[in-house]
Amino acid sequence: VSFVKLPMFTMFTFWTMLQFLWAFPSLIAGLIMLEADRLLGTSFFTSTAGGSILWDHVWWFFGHPEVYIVLLPAFGIVAGIIATFSGRPVYARKPLFAAVGIVVLLSYMVYGHHMFLTGISLTEREVFTINTETISVPFGILMLSFIGTMYRGAIRLTTPMLFALGSVVIFVIGGLSGVFNSSLALDIALRGTYFVVAHFHYVMVGASEFGLFAGIYYWLPKMTGRMYNETLGKTHFILSFVGFNLIFFPMFYLEDMPRRIVTYNVAAWAPANFVATVGAYIFIPSQILLVYNMLKTLKGPPAPANPWNSTDREWTSGTTMPHGTGGPTSVLGNGLGNGLGNGVSHSASESAHEVSPLSTRPILLCRPSSHHRWSRRSRLGSWRMGLG
Repeated sequence: VSFVKLPMFTMFTFWTMLQFLWAFPSLIAGLIMLEADRLLGTSFFTSTAGGSILWDHVWWFFGHPEVYIVLLPAFGIVAGIIATFSGRPVYARKPLFAAVGIVVLLSYMVYGHHMFLTGISLTEREVFTINTETISVPFGILMLSFIGTMYRGAIRLTTPMLFALGSVVIFVIGGLSGVFNSSLALDIALRGTYFVVAHFHYVMVGASEFGLFAGIYYWLPKMTGRMYNETLGKTHFILSFVGFNLIFFPMFYLEDMPRRIVTYNVAAWAPANFVATVGAYIFIPSQILLVYNMLKTLKGPPAPANPWNSTDREWTSGTTMPHGTGGPTSVLGNGLGNGLGNGVSHSASESAHEVSPLSTRPILLCRPSSHHRWSRRSRLGSWRMGLG
């Protein structure tokens, strides 16, 4: 299967795993050096050749890609949900695939904007400024792909779709505010203020969290075999969206309020902080609706085999696949599209071997299950390990 033709969530997760493999070694190496300084008497972060600036480089080389490690899987969920509930294929699929790869690459070249005030050279600051502004281009391609997918589509505003759209709107607000931070002059003025707090939470928390909520509601019928309450789901979205924006949007107006302070004596900051507090009292309790809805789903009406009329492949096996019941399901088609296309489902009892439409060679699509024998052995092995 071509990478470009992978399902959206799978494709975004693939790029995220590459980013994960490249970013975390820096963190692990930094922690080892830090402990060596403390326990072994080395001088990685205490000498003039290293010092705290070296730690900043090591930390932010991991820290900034970590933002996208959290964000990209959520966008993979959002992309698939928008396509499903718009009734259209993903727009500009190949540019979207390339854009995500560019985001992964550039994420290691923008971390220096966190260090504009640490004394790095002017040349370094200029390079990191350009790179930080450049990374907004592939993210713009992502947003245009989402919009193009919805254009002239038969949009259904279900709970997963609402959360997916909420994720996009929140990210656009956070992304636009991030462009200001790429400017060296503006970053010096805004660094360490509540403007940065607002930007960070819109990108890191809001966009990722709403994408996660969208995925929960989208796959909940698949996981439980039951349908959730749509009214409760939409109420959860409205309260979460309103509450989140009430918390963090006023912080953009607190661009001169220093962060990390317990109290303040500037009267002009009071109204925005009061609104943010009201938003917190709306947003946090509203998550109880999600938990209640999930618990209520366990006794809800049975879910259809494909409640969303989705063309994603996970819905070809029915709503749930209980362990040990029947054989696996194979899908015959071109094997490359995100959806079923003209594929036809067959049970494994008919044939475990089918002919690929791309080749005359037979390929094994599903292996007959012998779970009963292996399940007994697995349980016996687990019991022995428990005694050991």
